[in-house]
Amino acid sequence: MNGLSNPGMPQQPGRELAAMEGQAEVPGGLLRYRVMDAAGPSAPWAVFENGWGGSFPYWVFLERALALRLRTLCFDRAGTGESRATAPQTVPQLTAQFLALLGQLGIAQPVIVVGHSYGGLVAALHAVQAPEAIRAIVQIDPTPESRDPAIESRLRIVPHLGRLARLCAALGIPDPFFAPAGRDLPPQVRERILRSTVRSAASMRAALDELALLPLIRHTLQRTAGPECRPRLVISAGRVRLGRSWLQRRLVPAKQALDSMRQAQAGHRHEAATHPAWRWEVLPHDHSSLVTTSAGAADVARSVLRFLEQELHLAR
Repeated sequence: MNGLSNPGMPQQPGRELAAMEGQAEVPGGLLRYRVMDAAGPSAPWAVFENGWGGSFPYWVFLERALALRLRTLCFDRAGTGESRATAPQTVPQLTAQFLALLGQLGIAQPVIVVGHSYGGLVAALHAVQAPEAIRAIVQIDPTPESRDPAIESRLRIVPHLGRLARLCAALGIPDPFFAPAGRDLPPQVRERILRSTVRSAASMRAALDELALLPLIRHTLQRTAGPECRPRLVISAGRVRLGRSWLQRRLVPAKQALDSMRQAQAGHRHEAATHPAWRWEVLPHDHSSLVTTSAGAADVARSVLRFLEQELHLAR
């Protein structure tokens, strides 16, 4: 492990939580990652899958909230954030790179995959493409596995916003839609994320390429659905954060945002009801705040630990 201390990691009072960063070469990419192992060698591993276009520093609050019970690994997928792609991304390669990273770090035991938004779909993808490597899944307000008209209408504008962000990055100016995200993160963390994502034309290009894989990911999940499944917790957002700028409100009106949230909840509830080992709940935070605020991350952490205690008999 090529470890570096991370000055952007908030600390819990009375306990120093060391974070080590490094890079790992995997098929088709060079992945930047961060590990926290304060929980000790007997604790399970939780591996975080970023939301669309995100970079791993945005997990900082949830890492801290889980750090004394779980060993954590977060990373940027090839081409996005601070990672680099050396080949075009494919659906099988998403899981192959995930497994290669685990192998590089000597993680041989099955892991708990925690995915946010688009990363929730990627977590489910790992479970069907490499079930032996997955112990459980936690999906935080995931992109639904099935198409829904209300949600698809929002997804259709994302590539256009991504292209706008690429143009703004090339011009060296903040884009009006993604740049305001993560306002509640520590300033140095937020600046690092903006620099490596929305201000990076290469990262935005890779994120758009990933978004184009969405139909293939859904097809893979539906094609391989079967009786074998891992315990799963699906957490839905229970609030909507309305756009602050005129452009945000124009692109996503309040009624449309509320309808999309309700449709996503219905989809999550339906998907969770299809397997007896799956659980669903709603938390009173919006899509982003579930991860990027200390209050949202604290609520998510409580739900995750309660789920793991019940389903995997995680020691208290």
